Amino acid sequence: MQKIVVLIILITSTITKINLAQYPDTIIIKAERVKGYGPFQTSYSYLQPLSSDNPWINAVTKYYGIPENLENLVFCTEQTDFLQYTYQNFYANTIDEELFNSCKLNWNWNPSPLDYTKELVKVDIGAIAGYDTTGELRIKIDKNNNYDFSDDEYFSLPQKIPGQNFWGRYSDLRPFEVNYEYYDGKSIKNANTWIYVDYSEPMYYSKSEKPYPIALVIGFAEYHLGEFSINGKKYWAAVKSDRATFRDNYKIKLWSENDTPNNLTSQAEVSRNGFIKIEDIYYRFDSVNTNGSEITLIKDRSVLEMGGNQVGLNAINFVSKSISGNVIELDKLRGNYVYLDFWGTWCSPCREEIPKLKSLFEEYKNTNFVIIGIANDDIESLRKFIEENEVQWQQIIQSEDKSIISDYSVTGYPTTFLIDPDGKIIDKNLRANDLSKKLSQLFSQ
Repeated sequence: MQKIVVLIILITSTITKINLAQYPDTIIIKAERVKGYGPFQTSYSYLQPLSSDNPWINAVTKYYGIPENLENLVFCTEQTDFLQYTYQNFYANTIDEELFNSCKLNWNWNPSPLDYTKELVKVDIGAIAGYDTTGELRIKIDKNNNYDFSDDEYFSLPQKIPGQNFWGRYSDLRPFEVNYEYYDGKSIKNANTWIYVDYSEPMYYSKSEKPYPIALVIGFAEYHLGEFSINGKKYWAAVKSDRATFRDNYKIKLWSENDTPNNLTSQAEVSRNGFIKIEDIYYRFDSVNTNGSEITLIKDRSVLEMGGNQVGLNAINFVSKSISGNVIELDKLRGNYVYLDFWGTWCSPCREEIPKLKSLFEEYKNTNFVIIGIANDDIESLRKFIEENEVQWQQIIQSEDKSIISDYSVTGYPTTFLIDPDGKIIDKNLRANDLSKKLSQLFSQ
């Protein structure tokens, strides 16, 4: 990590420097893209072909030049902007209205024609993989984004090293550049990004010479970095999106010239609408433009009074009725440890948490521990699931009014918050097993 931080500091010498007066209301930071993950944790998603009954199967782009001489051949794609991909495929009639509306509901997404286009934007990254006659895994990526593999070269993954941890395989030397398109609200633009491809964990740890099925992981190994100064003090801001195009799911880290590599390593990542403290002033992480070149921070004088959605801040209060008719006011639950579980019955990882949460609810029912479910769902599905699974804690429905989801900047499910008896957020995104360990610590003190 120290090498990464030194590299970041060196890179900043080439970045546009912005000098600002004392604590302006708005800070706009110009940023440039940098190869690698930098101060952020490495992250990947699975790269696997869709099954024939997958509702997205008709949206898969047709590619040419797919070879026939590879054993166990797989073809799959990853998207640089899944929201634009969803939008354009709905208007191309390759996904139906039911799926489109389900996406809008589940993602708390209200797409505007000011932000998305019905035209085809090349947001796909195509990949093929299979075993050659020697048994070696061979891969092609459509690097120039022309939907044709015939002009791309095969490559192989680095050998597996006995005893090497899967998460320790990443190196900044390995990502390679690919072309893609994005829509900036006015026109379709060309851009490049770096992607990292590797075995999936099951393939990496498999003892088979030719693990099957072939399942790879892909990550966008790129972040954007900018520099600014306030009162003569230098600051750096780095932002990272979950995909190449910046939409809603992105995060920021900010540090000053006085911070050490260890400070940067341990610093929490702040999501959009989260808060950053510059000296004694709080700024809300407002936005990043579509291509990541501009970061906007807005001074927020209300955060200490109103609270925030990140660890260390008081939780934002809300008042809402549960589906059983009880009025739930978060501030009136002070004195308890409160676990907010943002979930939905449509979310399989959320459903998988329920049995363990039921066990914890029963174990701590005579203590000051409270679970509040906040479901992005429809009322019929929620009631049916609650009754069939005998879930006993209070549930708030967020099918139309998404105010709590918005205040807590929830963009994925499940998302959870653990709040202490003083109303302060002490942990975030604890899954049930980790929550069990945390509660054991808290109640043994």
